[in-house]
Amino acid sequence: MKVKHAILLIVLGYSITLFGSLQKILHTPIADTTLKLGMGITICGFILLLYKLFTSAKFKDFMNS
Repeated sequence: MKVKHAILLIVLGYSITLFGSLQKILHTPIADTTLKLGMGITICGFILLLYKLFTSAKFKDFMNS
């Protein structure tokens, strides 16, 4: 997996969360589910990004300098 895939998940999660917040303002019944889904996708994207960052060889060299 590449870093761009993790960033894509983060952007997708934020987009779904933004749509969910709009639905929350409009008081639609789908709002809670959409917010939970968007935040879940965003958290998965951040976890994958951190995993990719900490398993990179260049990151280890940077932290040792």
